[in-house]
Amino acid sequence: MGMLKEGVRLDRVRGGRQKYRRNPDLLSQQWPPNKNIPSLEENKMLEALIICEPEMLTVRSETPQSDPTLQTINSLSDLYDRELVCIIGWAKQIPGFTDLSLNDQMRLLQSTWAEILTLTIAYRSLPHCAGKVRFAADLVLDERQARECGFSEIYQQCTQVIDRLEHVAVSKEEYYFLKALVLANSDVKLDEFSSLKKFRNSILSSLGDCIYVLR
Repeated sequence: MGMLKEGVRLDRVRGGRQKYRRNPDLLSQQWPPNKNIPSLEENKMLEALIICEPEMLTVRSETPQSDPTLQTINSLSDLYDRELVCIIGWAKQIPGFTDLSLNDQMRLLQSTWAEILTLTIAYRSLPHCAGKVRFAADLVLDERQARECGFSEIYQQCTQVIDRLEHVAVSKEEYYFLKALVLANSDVKLDEFSSLKKFRNSILSSLGDCIYVLR
């Protein structure tokens, strides 16, 4: 799962893995800006992110297996495949993403999809009750269950992000922007960096407007 899987074509779907690093461009934004601040309802980027946010998946109905752990592993693997398709569709609906070249779109998704999915799972698991992580609407695992399935590392990554989101009391609107920024803040080498910078700055500007209204 370390890279975008073969057979999933960006030009066939509507609408990866990086480290969380501070990007110099994120630190150079001046605030508050000298402009009128739109309301949440007037924030066009926020409106688009709300519309394109995928619904939480459910586990597909399968013939019950004698080994419940193996069945859970199969369900998790299937969920990750389907979530990848959802992430591609989500990204292609964010204003400015399809202005990038197809190769650059693919590189961004290859380098960020795993972090995007981790953030998505973490937010869906709030509040963090009894240390459980919600991988799907009908699939919730605690630490012991995750360990038995070989998902300990993924479980720990999710719980760390959950704790951070709870600590800052992240709002739903801020979550939408954070998720888009993970996509836009990859340090992967692109053909057209100026297009990425424009895409990133449009998200940052709208996030700044949103935070000004909320906080």
